[in-house]
Amino acid sequence: MNANAALCDDDSSCGDSILVIKLVPVWKDEMIQIAKIVLDTRSGWIERSYDITNLIKKSEYFKSLSDAWLVIEAQAGGPRGIWAGEWTAIDYVELEVR
Repeated sequence: MNANAALCDDDSSCGDSILVIKLVPVWKDEMIQIAKIVLDTRSGWIERSYDITNLIKKSEYFKSLSDAWLVIEAQAGGPRGIWAGEWTAIDYVELEVR
């Protein structure tokens, strides 16, 4: 689950941020972007899930190696104000491997 947890009223330019989720192979400079999400305080907490099986299968890197970082990056920005209420919150991350 994730949210922008800034305390802003609904009419202000405050309370948005960007969350980027990516898979980064340990010994390579490439990265595979899984999602880029604009978070808004008005949306509250949102639970998201992604099946990245096909992304891994299509990457040349994973055909011979298997180590990678799952990177969750909070960025400033969004339609309400580039530096206003950048309070990205993540409640939990669950990784299921089959």
